[in-house]
Amino acid sequence: MAIDWRSLMKESKGAEPVQNKPVKVFVLGDMSTQFFVQGLEGAGKLAGQSLEVVDGPFNQVNLQFLDPASELHRSESDFLVLLITKQGLQAHFWDLDPEQQNSFASDQIEQIRRNLEHLQECQWIISNVIEEDDGVFGNYANKNVASFLFQIRKFNYDLMQLVVATPNCLMLDAKMLHQRAGDEAFLDLRNEYLSSLAFSLDGYAS
Repeated sequence: MAIDWRSLMKESKGAEPVQNKPVKVFVLGDMSTQFFVQGLEGAGKLAGQSLEVVDGPFNQVNLQFLDPASELHRSESDFLVLLITKQGLQAHFWDLDPEQQNSFASDQIEQIRRNLEHLQECQWIISNVIEEDDGVFGNYANKNVASFLFQIRKFNYDLMQLVVATPNCLMLDAKMLHQRAGDEAFLDLRNEYLSSLAFSLDGYAS
């Protein structure tokens, strides 16, 4: 991992004040995003870029797009960071009946596509999702369309296609960062259950 959380906070605290015009960033996610916001602000200081970051309401992604009076629409941000997590998608996936599970990835991508139409004036950065086997189907998960692993892999591929086709959209490759760091460094089950954090603090620093 390039930098750990403690080092990021320490080094950014001692960084020289940035004088350039702040870039306005709005962060939305299906899990808690508070430490991602802190990490982003710290990385901005180290890079010499002033950031004005708004931490959007917890797990209200679609509502923020649909409501014209929402914080998101009022913010007039330059960038929107949309953090989609394996944990958030998995919670939704298990609430569906088997037929809906079959089309889960496609339905999620279509929802993102509709949200893009509601907010075209800023640059988007959308995270993909780490791929972890839930152990329900074993190796058969790759052949079973209704398995969560199959749907997550399809989601990541379809999201990549959507990003390629959308000029104002980039991808935050959480899957690659997880693969580089490994579970022990990138994930923290204790904080996941206690604080709804998708990653470890070092994971957010990466």
